[in-house]
Amino acid sequence: MSEHLYLLTICLPLSTILLVFGMRYFVAIRQAKAQLDHNQAYRELAEKTQTALNDMRIRLEGIERILKDVSNDGDRDRRQRRLRLQYARVRA
Repeated sequence: MSEHLYLLTICLPLSTILLVFGMRYFVAIRQAKAQLDHNQAYRELAEKTQTALNDMRIRLEGIERILKDVSNDGDRDRRQRRLRLQYARVRA
């Protein structure tokens, strides 16, 4: 067997092994970057959702306050009408 054929039979399997491990390393790096990007996108989505929920809570509190004021005004009007009727009955 010639010398260059001997070196070729030794180098090809070794280079194949190195190539396989290099590809696995490259894939692991790509997966880690993809996971990091996914986590960052999820974090941004959670922050946007939290902001939207806080905004909705503030709006809902405002609406509840308005409804309480309207309800209290209605109660006050009913009480005044009731008192007027009682006063009218007493006078009559």
